[in-house]
Amino acid sequence: MVSRRAIRAYLLATGLAAGLAQVVLFRELLVVATGTELVIGLVLAVWLAGAAAGSWWADRGAPNPIALARRGWRLAWLGAPALGFGVLALRAARLAFFFVPNTIANFFPPESKPAYLFSRLVAIQLGETLGLGHILFLSLVAILPAAMVCGAQFVTGARLLGRRWAGVAYALDALGHLAGGVALALTVTAFLDALLVAAACAPLYAVVAYALLSQPRQWALPRAAFGAGALTIALVVLSPASRTWRWPQQTVLEERTSVYGLVTVARQAGGGAYFFENGIPSGESPPTPRMEVLVNFALAQVSKLKKVLLVGGGVSGGLSEVLKHDPEQVDYLEFDPVFLALGRRWAVEADRKALADPRVRAIAMDPRLFLGQGNWGYDAIILAMPAPTTALINRFFTREWFAQCRQALAQGGVVAYSLPYSQVYRSDALEMLDATVVAATRSGIPQKELVFLAGEELVVAAAEGTALATSPERVIARLAQRGVDAPYLQAYIWDWMDPQNLAPAQHLLAGPRAAENSDLRPIGALLGTVYWLAQVTPTAAALVMPLLRLPGPGATALALLLAAPAVIGLAIMVIRRRASPGALPLMLAVGMTGMAHETALLMLLQTRHGYVYGLVGVLVGAFMLGVALAAWYVEARGIRVAGGLALGGTTMVVCGALIVAVAASNIPVGWLGFTLLALASGVAVGAVFPSVVDAARHAGRGRVGAVYAADLLGGVLAALTVPALIVPIAGIVPTIGASTAATAVFAAVMALALRTRT
Repeated sequence: MVSRRAIRAYLLATGLAAGLAQVVLFRELLVVATGTELVIGLVLAVWLAGAAAGSWWADRGAPNPIALARRGWRLAWLGAPALGFGVLALRAARLAFFFVPNTIANFFPPESKPAYLFSRLVAIQLGETLGLGHILFLSLVAILPAAMVCGAQFVTGARLLGRRWAGVAYALDALGHLAGGVALALTVTAFLDALLVAAACAPLYAVVAYALLSQPRQWALPRAAFGAGALTIALVVLSPASRTWRWPQQTVLEERTSVYGLVTVARQAGGGAYFFENGIPSGESPPTPRMEVLVNFALAQVSKLKKVLLVGGGVSGGLSEVLKHDPEQVDYLEFDPVFLALGRRWAVEADRKALADPRVRAIAMDPRLFLGQGNWGYDAIILAMPAPTTALINRFFTREWFAQCRQALAQGGVVAYSLPYSQVYRSDALEMLDATVVAATRSGIPQKELVFLAGEELVVAAAEGTALATSPERVIARLAQRGVDAPYLQAYIWDWMDPQNLAPAQHLLAGPRAAENSDLRPIGALLGTVYWLAQVTPTAAALVMPLLRLPGPGATALALLLAAPAVIGLAIMVIRRRASPGALPLMLAVGMTGMAHETALLMLLQTRHGYVYGLVGVLVGAFMLGVALAAWYVEARGIRVAGGLALGGTTMVVCGALIVAVAASNIPVGWLGFTLLALASGVAVGAVFPSVVDAARHAGRGRVGAVYAADLLGGVLAALTVPALIVPIAGIVPTIGASTAATAVFAAVMALALRTRT
């Protein structure tokens, strides 16, 4: 017989390695793909789908302990190679998407359709942004193998432990995820390269899998040691070379990892230094004219300039331009301290000199948290950030942010930012994006007027009760009065403030093009993503546009899609006149609602507490801990099926109600409060899991793998829809309300139907 202690160690190690693999692969993908919520949701969905497929596969065959132990041994040898392969595939993606399709196209006549397909539609240029199709294909190739192995390992370990211990197996896997995806991921990945993490997993897998063999053959131990050692050496050797594959046609000057992600400084031939945060361009030195236009136009609106807040852009010429106006103090904010350190080292001399100026305070802190601590009295707040394509960046284009800026401005102060714009190119996504942000500005800062530059970008300056410079003459006169040289702005401002060019911009901004961007309905992030999609994958953008045009009630009703699994499950129970056929649909609904709760909590925590990469692990860990504790408790206490469903459903309702209350009010909730809510959400999922396993037996589908797969598929559906579509369009409150209510009713009905069964 297989040692029960060895099985538990195997399950714990499987969860730990899976948690590490998720963090490593997600971080690597963010470097080569745009890190929008759409991409993150897609990647998470691929992982959960792969784990579900692996779980389903491992559920086949009779539960023979010897055969299952050997399967666990064989699967252990796939874990580290699958993770290493995924990392290498992600790093080689840009090179592969350039060389492979073009090579295939050469086998066809130049004017043929296959040649056009591969060379124009599939291939990308070196350094070009990946399209959504590329990212999906890459996710399947790089992430699916590791996810399938992890799912198969869990079910194999759970079957070895025995059906009656399904909750214990679920708890051990959750605790492993807690250790691997939170505790280790926040420390190990900050110091070790991704391939080195994969190499560290190889001996871990080998040791715990070897312990499963009840009668190990003589060759098992030496082969295990040799295989783990050879794999470790191969991954260590490939580590430094593979990191350069991510930056074709560029020279990496320095690359450093922090708890916030990967910061890279690269240089092209004949160019300056380019700064990337998780693969997203975040600055260039020497700067482009964009920073000159934004900063000088904003500061020209202020008559007396003493104190300036610059959010981003400091190492890209922003500080140099601000200091031309001779302010008394400049506070420059960046999220990541590593970014500031690399800026001081690799920026051009003018930017390094500006960073060292005694009037400048360079601070690594979230801007909303910074203003929330009472740092007020600014004559100008300049937001030098890219378009809101992520929920993190979108927080600085919402009604709540502009209201916070209004509070932090001195009398006569101005807030300024820029948005994508073109005098000749028009698209619904672009117009709706600009309109929704300007609508949020008008709501947060009730002012007499806004002033615009309608040129290469839409530069917006807003103030309350202040006479703004609405003509080129006034802007140029203010700059001349201060002795500020801004040649690019002075050359083009006549065109960009020409009434004929301003009229189309003012027309589209005045109309009700989109809902107002807010923290609870962050539609700006979705619009920014659709605008990006329109440039790289136009077909995908066209599919999303009808949802953005939904009227208010229709947009809110979109949240009812999350109630579909519960409604379908109840219909199956009514048609079959038995409760047990609804077991798998219930687990699907619970998995979806748990993911919706977790998503909402992360978004609310980010809104309230800023850049939360350091706290994301805490919330995810609390959720997994809740899953583990509840599953263990329900099974250890022998709670009946109806009792477990009632406990899970009640906890889910309480948790959902508290999330809605926190979202819809200004209740001060610290990170500890969000952690407790995440714990409660995990308790709801963990309490239901062993109960559904027992309930499914009555339908002849009582295997752990089927229930676990249903749980993961629910997470897949929520990951694909909640953060990227439903929350931005319908809002957090309707999303949580619809999913929680429907799933809780479903659980209550099944609990009543099964109240006499165990």
